[in-house]
Amino acid sequence: MDCSKWVPNSWDPESRLWFYTTEQPLTEGQQDQVLNEGKRFFQEWAAHGQPLSATWIMPCPQLLVMAVFPGVEPTGCSLDKASTLIGCLEKELGLDFRNRKRLVMIREAGVLVAEPAFLIPYLDSGLGWLNQYAKTAKEFRDNPLLAMHTPWIKRMFGAHSLHQNT
Repeated sequence: MDCSKWVPNSWDPESRLWFYTTEQPLTEGQQDQVLNEGKRFFQEWAAHGQPLSATWIMPCPQLLVMAVFPGVEPTGCSLDKASTLIGCLEKELGLDFRNRKRLVMIREAGVLVAEPAFLIPYLDSGLGWLNQYAKTAKEFRDNPLLAMHTPWIKRMFGAHSLHQNT
């Protein structure tokens, strides 16, 4: 599975990114709801009265990527409003987009999204880990997948025993 195009080339390299995951894949109807709510929200989203240029996409049914394009920078208050929207969607859909302990394993057959303990049986079948902590579009494009030996991935697995190859 090629995830290198999950951040569109039309997005400025300095666009700031936020990744939200859910273990349960969204249905097409749920995806439409998330995308439409975001579209309405981003039309009005502002930082201290200055409109923000932003969007979000769902490159797969378990991943939401929000981008804020260069220009007006988001503030704490504006990011709180975006988080409130995510919280409302979580409530409406019965999902959890903001669990930062989850990893996204990229496999030929698709993605696996779960906390590290649940991914251990699948380690040998993965192509890599989605770089869901990339801060900019350029950073993601330069390195969309991370290897198991990446320090933050090793930390995520913590005390769990890993294969000798890691």
